[in-house]
Amino acid sequence: MRVFIAVEVSEEIKAELSIVQQAVRADASAGKFTSTENFHLTIHFIGEVNQEECVRIKGAMDKSAMKPVPFQLILSELGSFKKKSREIIWVGVSGNLEALYQLNKEVLNNLGNDELIDTTNNYVPHLTLGRQIQLTTPFEVLKEKLVVPEAVIPVESISLMESKRVNGQLVYEPIYRVRLSE
Repeated sequence: MRVFIAVEVSEEIKAELSIVQQAVRADASAGKFTSTENFHLTIHFIGEVNQEECVRIKGAMDKSAMKPVPFQLILSELGSFKKKSREIIWVGVSGNLEALYQLNKEVLNNLGNDELIDTTNNYVPHLTLGRQIQLTTPFEVLKEKLVVPEAVIPVESISLMESKRVNGQLVYEPIYRVRLSE
């Protein structure tokens, strides 16, 4: 199974992201847009694992959730990663980034005890709106005209998400969730 650790977001946040995504879509000639149900904030992408590795990942998540306390993030600005002529378009976050980076570090440290998992990291926290997007206007112009609402994302737990295809559609399904300590 293909897995990653993420912060799930509320239906309200998904609705806000969907509005921004529609505006991006209006300025795109092509692209693979994230379905609204799949919006999330990745903490760490892991990849293909077996059941035994999955058990170890859950243990690492349990350890990782012991130190951090719940915190809040805020949707911020539009961003992109460019690959050739296509882009990954995303919404970044602001707020308690120090707590988010610490949570990411805890997860990596606890996963790092397991040589099966790559913990190299260049973490850029974001929520992906779409991949392989071909814009009809330059990204900087799009970024200037789009307003991302400053909606609050409460971070109270982390989830192990399975990425799978269901009826040809990509679905991210939570298979384990652990609350951050209070």
